[in-house]
Amino acid sequence: MRCTSGGGGGGERVLWIGIKALLDSVPASALHLLIYTCHEDANKEQLFRKVKHCFNIDIPMDAPLTLVPIRTHTILEAKWYPICTMFGQSLGAVVVAFECSLRGPCDVWCDTTGWAYTFPVAAFFGSRVMAYVHYPTISTVRKASL
Repeated sequence: MRCTSGGGGGGERVLWIGIKALLDSVPASALHLLIYTCHEDANKEQLFRKVKHCFNIDIPMDAPLTLVPIRTHTILEAKWYPICTMFGQSLGAVVVAFECSLRGPCDVWCDTTGWAYTFPVAAFFGSRVMAYVHYPTISTVRKASL
């Protein structure tokens, strides 16, 4: 099982630690968690196994969590924006946020991806926003000359 699909990095770990903390401190009857996913066929059992394998975090199978597949996620891929990539992806994130908010509105929008342009969209739909934002470092790659 690889840990790279779906991010697998620091933001994803922060997300699952937050979910685990909520599950441990809030009665399950008071929670309904939504995870927006780019995998149409995603299921909780596979996801929770991946979380255990990659991050050593146990999420119980009866966790009040719903997976919401997102169809527009492909517009976040850099290949669609050969120039102004970050700008294009940021606009794409706004479109994806609209889909997320329409398909599964939430009380608290918790972003661990760093797409800050989604925050106003979430607020427009009535969500409070919390985020773990890590800003990217932009660099150029130059071929070494021999």
